[in-house]
Amino acid sequence: MDRDKLLDPKKTVWYGESATDNKDNDGMTYSALKRQQNEMFEDQEKGLDAISKALNRTKNVGLRIGQEVEEQNEIIDNLHLKVGNTEEKIATVTGNTKGIAKKAATGSMWVIIILLFIAIILLIIF
Repeated sequence: MDRDKLLDPKKTVWYGESATDNKDNDGMTYSALKRQQNEMFEDQEKGLDAISKALNRTKNVGLRIGQEVEEQNEIIDNLHLKVGNTEEKIATVTGNTKGIAKKAATGSMWVIIILLFIAIILLIIF
């Protein structure tokens, strides 16, 4: 550091003077600088408190969204199981219906054959 800067009469505190009475390069006293610094710290604290509150709200919203997603996933899983069971039941009923339709078609043919056979016999007889 330069010796002239150290011994600068503008910055030197003489015996009996308070450091708060000295002025810096901008013409502000140390007490004014201290007040300004304290105001800046208070403003920063207020800003940080606001950011903290906003982050807490965001965190709570995120947690609620996560819970909702978990509940929706459970609902989707249950729905998937029910749809799978329903598909199996539909396949079983469809197979049974096809079997009944085949049997019904075959049975009705036999009924028609028997009725035609009876009609032929009746025509021959009469």
